[in-house]
Amino acid sequence: MLKKGLDKWSLKTLIATSVIILCLTNIILLTTSLAKSCDRLYCKLQAQRVRCQLTSEQQQVVPKPTQPDEDTKCNSTTTTQNPSPASVNVNSTSTTSKGHSERDEEENQQLHRQLEETEVTQVILQVIIFSRPTSYSLRNACRATWMNSYIRNPAVNFKFAIGTGHLDRKSNESLNKEASVHKDVIFFEGHNESYGKQCVEKLILSLNWVSENAKAKYFLKTDDDCYVRIGYILTLLKIRELITNQVFLMGTIAKFLIPQRDGKWAEDNWKLTHFYPPFAYGSGYILPVSLVKRISADNRSSPLRRLRNEDVTLGVWLLPYDLQYVNIKRFQKVDHAICPYDSKQIAFFHYSQSPTFMYKAHECLPP
Repeated sequence: MLKKGLDKWSLKTLIATSVIILCLTNIILLTTSLAKSCDRLYCKLQAQRVRCQLTSEQQQVVPKPTQPDEDTKCNSTTTTQNPSPASVNVNSTSTTSKGHSERDEEENQQLHRQLEETEVTQVILQVIIFSRPTSYSLRNACRATWMNSYIRNPAVNFKFAIGTGHLDRKSNESLNKEASVHKDVIFFEGHNESYGKQCVEKLILSLNWVSENAKAKYFLKTDDDCYVRIGYILTLLKIRELITNQVFLMGTIAKFLIPQRDGKWAEDNWKLTHFYPPFAYGSGYILPVSLVKRISADNRSSPLRRLRNEDVTLGVWLLPYDLQYVNIKRFQKVDHAICPYDSKQIAFFHYSQSPTFMYKAHECLPP
């Protein structure tokens, strides 16, 4: 009897313990979810704190971008978008079944053909490619591969953004010759090329240039070691226009990332929240030009705060706006893969400073 009583008591204890553990697990999960929600809300409420004045080191005269010639301006009419409240994450490339995937692929191809067949009289996409003065081989790789099919297409305009601060006379002459030949370079005089906050300064200079000169509907930023599927992106934008006119940030979206406190991209000055705000990785992202103009105007009225990371900084600048975060895939180069199996669903390919990979990728990647 005593043994049966002990066994019965042990079973009850085990059940009670399991129930308690399950309840505690649910409480922890609920608390974590609530903490993230509260953190995001707090982040939005404190957005104006992020827009503080620059430190004395940052409050220097920002160099104005100059152009090598008059051909650097786009020729078309300006269109804007009306923002409407939204705060959701949309994956533009995922499907729920194989049948849906095949149907979506056929629709995308049909839209792509329509874009090619339609006579375009307006610039749809202004592409700004960050490059360094010494990266001539990378720029030529871009021109010969993913840019090649659209260089003469009026729907797309390409510009390499290069800082010319502290360059010698020979380097300047070489860059000016390249600009006169290709007509696709803009210079930021006085801007020194380096990673970190200098890259953030280059971003705001580019946004200012787009705001003042571009006549496109959308702005795309990428780097000269990235392969961009322009045709696929134009298709995504066309589909989006048919569905909604909401303001958006399109790219590979990162959410609830914990700030780095050490290493190359350490962000020691980010103390506003426990997480970075939502942002798109810097290898490629797209914004409506109407939103670019608003950011540029905000910076002129009150200089926006610069962080170390370009992509995180843009995420901070976008906090006060109600916009959709549209997630699209990117591919980070690894040793065993140049063209991954799901290339048709990827917009940006980052090949890490290798023109050779760019040429090889062009042979197997879809447009």
